[in-house]
Amino acid sequence: MLAIEKIQSMSFDDLCMALDNLIAKDFTALIQLLYKIDVDEKKLKRVLNENNGTNTTALIASMILERLQQKEAAKKLFNKHKPVDDNEAW
Repeated sequence: MLAIEKIQSMSFDDLCMALDNLIAKDFTALIQLLYKIDVDEKKLKRVLNENNGTNTTALIASMILERLQQKEAAKKLFNKHKPVDDNEAW
């Protein structure tokens, strides 16, 4: 299975090739990857249906990268907040 850390360092074309390989050889691993990254299943289905005839692998790759960016932004946002001192906690 593709590791998230590896995906973040891959070029878009390399990610598409890796996804093509998963689609062809291990579709279950692709589903597990999408679940692990937390790609919204309903949104994915909608995007695929709305873009019928478009390169499916590129659409999936875009959604994966978008979700990883969202997660990274959320991580940065929450890491900006200083932890509450135990003396000030309820």
